Amino acid sequence: MKKEMKRITAIFFSMIIIASANAQNLDNIIQRHLKAVNAEKRSQFKSLVIKGSINMQGMELGMEMYEKAPDKLKSVSTFNGAEIIQVINGDRGYMVNPLMGSPDPVPLNKNQIASVKINSMLNTNIEKYYTEKKMELEGEESVSGRPAFKIKIEAPEGTRYIFVDKETYYITQTRLMVNQMGNDITIDLRMSDFDSFDGIIVATTINTFMKGQPAGTAKYNTIEFNKDIDDSVFEIK
Repeated sequence: MKKEMKRITAIFFSMIIIASANAQNLDNIIQRHLKAVNAEKRSQFKSLVIKGSINMQGMELGMEMYEKAPDKLKSVSTFNGAEIIQVINGDRGYMVNPLMGSPDPVPLNKNQIASVKINSMLNTNIEKYYTEKKMELEGEESVSGRPAFKIKIEAPEGTRYIFVDKETYYITQTRLMVNQMGNDITIDLRMSDFDSFDGIIVATTINTFMKGQPAGTAKYNTIEFNKDIDDSVFEIK
């Protein structure tokens, strides 16, 4: 009986030590990430404008993105004179895609809005989720041939994963699940070509993979923080 109690006690304290080590590692990873990307300065910015391009299924589209804190986002992609528009304002959003045969705005559902908000550069919520204990370190995984910490986030909009490079401490991949026509699809956003804009480290190339297959590439040419953007830009139609 005494031997059994000793064994249970040893296991109990071992689990406490493991849990403590995991928490300490996660704390170190998050703090080093926030410092690496200059998150403190980023939090002071209230808006941004991005200009670049998107390559999708062989089509090259011009692209502009607008964001205004706390929760306004708009993207405009241009192809052969046609504009594909996506707007998020709080918990509402819509999309206009004439390439799909209609120029009318189509409302976005809750999951679609959540997946767009994940791309926010002003509100990554990384520090918030960590403080609220919604993160869990799940080990390591290779991203583009480089080792990265795999961190699970239980966010209000659903579970997702971020992958923090072990050397740079930049987030090099985000993984989420979206529901399309009743089917759950895994989407990986893979970040690369990091550069500094106004002292903020940003990935200028984002490759999207759906169910492991390439789906498109976005390239940012210019990023300007604290630009004046009128609220009417984000008006919901």
